[in-house]
Amino acid sequence: MFFLTGTSQAQDLTGRVYNLEEQPLASSTLMAIPQDKKTEITFATTDSIGNYTLKLQTQTNYLITVSAINYQTDTLHFKHQNKLYQQHFYLLPKTQLLKELTIVHQYRPVVIKKDTMTFHISAFTDGSERKLKDQLSKLPGFEIAPNGQITVNGKAVQHFLVEGESFFSNSSKLGVENIPADAVEKVEVIDHFTDVAHMKQVLGSEDLAVNIKLKDHKKKLIFGNLTAAGGEKKRYELQGNTFYYAPKLNFGSIINTNNTGMQPLSKEDLGRIQSQQSPFIKHRNVNKLFHFNSFLEERTDVLSIKNQLTTQNLSYKFSDKTTVKTHFTTSKNTLNSQVQDHITYFQNTGNTREERFRNSHQNTQLILFNSSIKHSKNKNTTFEYTLQINNAKLQRNTDLSSISEQNSKNFDNTNFNKYQDVKQEFSYLKTYNRRHKSALVVTSEFQKYQPQMDLSSNTAFLEHWIPWQVDSTARNNFYIQQMGNQKQTNTQFINTHFWMPNSSHHLYSSMGLSYHNAQQQAANFGNVNEEGILEDMPNFSNEITYKLIEPFVRFEYQYERKKMDFYVKTQATFLNSQTTYPTTTNHFKTVLWQPALKFKYHFSDAQILLFNYEKVYDIPQTNQLTNQYQISSFNTLYVGDPFLKNTHQDQVNLNYTDFNTIKGYHVFASIAYNYSQNNIRNGVQRAGIDQLMSAFNNPFQEQSWRATTHYGKMYKKWNWRIFVNTRLIKFTQRIEEIDLHSATYNHTFGATAKTNFKNTPNFKLDYSKIYSSLQSTARIGSTLDLIHFSVEGKLFEQLLLVFKHQTNINNINQQQTQRHQMQCELEYNPQKSPWNLGIKGYNLTGTANNNRAIFTDYSYQNTTTAVLPRMLFVTVTYQL
Repeated sequence: MFFLTGTSQAQDLTGRVYNLEEQPLASSTLMAIPQDKKTEITFATTDSIGNYTLKLQTQTNYLITVSAINYQTDTLHFKHQNKLYQQHFYLLPKTQLLKELTIVHQYRPVVIKKDTMTFHISAFTDGSERKLKDQLSKLPGFEIAPNGQITVNGKAVQHFLVEGESFFSNSSKLGVENIPADAVEKVEVIDHFTDVAHMKQVLGSEDLAVNIKLKDHKKKLIFGNLTAAGGEKKRYELQGNTFYYAPKLNFGSIINTNNTGMQPLSKEDLGRIQSQQSPFIKHRNVNKLFHFNSFLEERTDVLSIKNQLTTQNLSYKFSDKTTVKTHFTTSKNTLNSQVQDHITYFQNTGNTREERFRNSHQNTQLILFNSSIKHSKNKNTTFEYTLQINNAKLQRNTDLSSISEQNSKNFDNTNFNKYQDVKQEFSYLKTYNRRHKSALVVTSEFQKYQPQMDLSSNTAFLEHWIPWQVDSTARNNFYIQQMGNQKQTNTQFINTHFWMPNSSHHLYSSMGLSYHNAQQQAANFGNVNEEGILEDMPNFSNEITYKLIEPFVRFEYQYERKKMDFYVKTQATFLNSQTTYPTTTNHFKTVLWQPALKFKYHFSDAQILLFNYEKVYDIPQTNQLTNQYQISSFNTLYVGDPFLKNTHQDQVNLNYTDFNTIKGYHVFASIAYNYSQNNIRNGVQRAGIDQLMSAFNNPFQEQSWRATTHYGKMYKKWNWRIFVNTRLIKFTQRIEEIDLHSATYNHTFGATAKTNFKNTPNFKLDYSKIYSSLQSTARIGSTLDLIHFSVEGKLFEQLLLVFKHQTNINNINQQQTQRHQMQCELEYNPQKSPWNLGIKGYNLTGTANNNRAIFTDYSYQNTTTAVLPRMLFVTVTYQL
């Protein structure tokens, strides 16, 4: 977990660190300072039983210092001629001198205190780094993904902070790519993080946070950059990033326009912003009608694209008690895409094949607003209110040709969809004394979705279910317009009391209410009367009101004692639903019991075994309860079932983790098993490629197994990792009213090698092989080889190189396709100059298409998508 340096010629110095009672001292820090100043300083940290290993260069003398909290520092003059391979240290406790007080600063590169691990940046960097990303990549255990996601020892970071405050709504991508390296003094990794300190004892958070500590003279800081890029075929990218940090005020602004498909704000960042909710809401969440973060996908699988993004973030501390945060984003995208699909539809007797060509033009608009106010009346009382308002519009025009064994058809399809979402949340958190706390949370969300689809064809489609009449005056003889209006309101209330008789026993009791009210209307027009006016189509208009009331009570018991944590929960939900149609009303009542059990055993601080069991329920969604046909696409109809019942799953998970700072390895293994009964599935009836999907409660059992393991090893300047993931799902398909027991398999094997040098470029090599198969009426199998190679670092003092090459080899039923993509960046950074000059190249291999295989319950398809061509840029950046 921690950094152990080494060289190509090194010897190991091992031993233990004790106090005078010969008790081992965990988390002590050892620093070996070479007498030869050309050699790097070496660090090590003792494990839970006091062991350490220092990797020292041969033919070098060192001054070794050993320090630990509340103990005096010890030193050793190491002479390489003595051939010393083992040394134990005994540290004296600190004593207070009455006549004279001497304060000696002890420099330790890594400091561990409870749930916080602090890295002193200067111990791991050489000063050539420009951005925080360059520094973090050199810290032991840190990984930075291309989308900015940070992982520490394999665990994803959920919170990105600067001086204890969230940076740009927890956007790690913006943080690592914009915070200047010369402003950073320390990096803190905080486990079990929560931003409400007085409730941490009862939250049981597993979240991981990274907190950036700035240098004293940089705590009032303006940073960012202005970038202009231009290249062949009129490719361009213009971006301005401005960030201001001060103890009371944080402000960030990004303005970007490009036609390269890039997005400065990742959809993962936006997803974190939109999914913010109180950790005390543990009741079932109703599905959203739409996920707004899908509008911010980084797209290169298009013929052309234009992106415009403006986003601002503001945080202001009115006092130590009150903080206000706001986030505002607007986005406009225009893209053209071209896709070719080869689809095989599974049937009981023989399969049907279709070849499909699609050309699409799409416009999207997105407006997001998020504001919150947090007020701490005192250190034991916290109020928080959050408001989110989101609006989106999507218009897509598609020309589609479909060629099947039965016939060929041409279609014009226009979709125009509007989305609105308003969410509010209020929480009141109170600590009464050492034994009693409480949390009151109320949430309310209103969603509105207005879809419209206009579909026309030169040939009748879905004719087995649609009674067509021909309009000979139209360009396309067959036309359908479907207009919908969906609204839903979700309200949740929960009040929890936390009782802690002592440090080992916790008892929590909760009561609450969830209310869901949804309305869905859909009108379909497709038949032309004698006056040439479209008429409403019979059996194609849905009108439904769905009300769901769920009062619940919950009891939780936690036991923590030395090495063992035990948790048990039981919840009773009194479900009462009413579904209203124009001519009938259905009522349903039941009691749902949701037990949960968690057991954690600590063999040591680094070796943990965790067992989880939970029973979860799913409630039918409004769309699944419709009793009239809905048009999903030119060849698919959908109808729900008014009598669907709730479903349940039993989820079991066993995890094992172990890391050793001395031997430099990290192990993770997990086995998960899910068992479900009476779950909701879709059956299919087919006439050629036309299909009718209908919802039903599957009476058969369904099971899934998932096993994951990875082993990471750090040796000298090399990080190695191997991993294996495998998953098996057994389920039931219903084709033409016949139930078929089916299975899907997915196996992934892979390895990673990565170097971690200070002064030379580093490389990373990833290899993964994925096996996928479906066994049903047909047996379909595919393999995918993924090879990623990258080199990043300084070629010379002022020249930065980034090179990435990706190879995808896809095999479907012994048909192989390959894709190669290459990216290269050269950036010239003059010392002490704010100007950077660069050359960037994307898709240098000139790959024209992206191929992928997609499996569903009833079909598989091989999809070929046109991608952006080769792009070459010249970039100019000014660092603020």
